[in-house]
Amino acid sequence: MDLTIDLNLMRTFVVVYRARSITRAAKILHLSQPAVSHALRRLRHHFEDPLFVRTRTGVAPTRLAASIYAEVNGPLSQVAASTEDRTRFDPATSTRRFRLALTDLGEAGLLPVSFRRPEAQARGFRWRRSHSTSRPWRRMCSPDMWMQRSAAPCARTRGAGGALP
Repeated sequence: MDLTIDLNLMRTFVVVYRARSITRAAKILHLSQPAVSHALRRLRHHFEDPLFVRTRTGVAPTRLAASIYAEVNGPLSQVAASTEDRTRFDPATSTRRFRLALTDLGEAGLLPVSFRRPEAQARGFRWRRSHSTSRPWRRMCSPDMWMQRSAAPCARTRGAGGALP
């Protein structure tokens, strides 16, 4: 199958078509308005048509845009629906197994808050703790190291002369 157009561009096209506004489409897509305008510019170049014309209230589709929308709206909706079902996480039905690698500090601070009765909300929930005993990890994440570097925990920062430790 040879796709000559980016499906993300077609998704942007469909949202602009439905919203009838580039600004509203950008908000729906969680993109900037210039990013949506750039996507439309690429589509205009591909189809050799303006696709949308400005109006007082936003944009209106051209005849070609209306025919493209009629052809791609259904298939794109099916693609979105088929991928959406697989990416949702429902803790009540999940049987996934989670493995957590924690330091002593992480275990003391995160576990009590994170696992207050998970079985009530997620019956198939299983987890296993993997305690980190490696010395470099313990040294790098020790509170003493945080104080020495005055940086975020476990972040690598440059020392004197710009060298990494």
